[in-house]
Amino acid sequence: MTTWQEFSALKPDLAAIGKKLFMLGLESSSLEGGLAYLATIRKDGGPRIHPISPALLDGRLYAFILKQSPKRYDLSRDGRYALHAFPHPIQKDSFNDEEFCITGQATFIENTELRQRVAQATGDDADGGVIFELSLERAFHKSRDKGKLIHTKWKAG
Repeated sequence: MTTWQEFSALKPDLAAIGKKLFMLGLESSSLEGGLAYLATIRKDGGPRIHPISPALLDGRLYAFILKQSPKRYDLSRDGRYALHAFPHPIQKDSFNDEEFCITGQATFIENTELRQRVAQATGDDADGGVIFELSLERAFHKSRDKGKLIHTKWKAG
């Protein structure tokens, strides 16, 4: 497993694409939070997927999860996750189905100051949630060049 900063050092182009897609193309603004779909594993082993606002702070990727959210209990029990960027809106003159997805391990972080920073980045109330750091095991990017599919994959270690 690796941090976002380590991933960025190893695969800077792929990390830049991921950041752009997670941050909805607003990564050059003052925003530190974005939008993505978080997939977790339910108690019965089935998948659960919901949108969240991931935050990139100090070279690390965090998920702010509401205290009563089933995702919190999923990640506390089994930290495996997948985080998939929101799709681009379809343009009337082109079809853009670019994707970026990472998988790895989520680790609960008990740090009040950091929780406040992540909550601020994601527009949440710090008292209403908890944070997990998302370590990366794999990354996947799919794009098209004049209709030709391009797949880029990375695996830690």
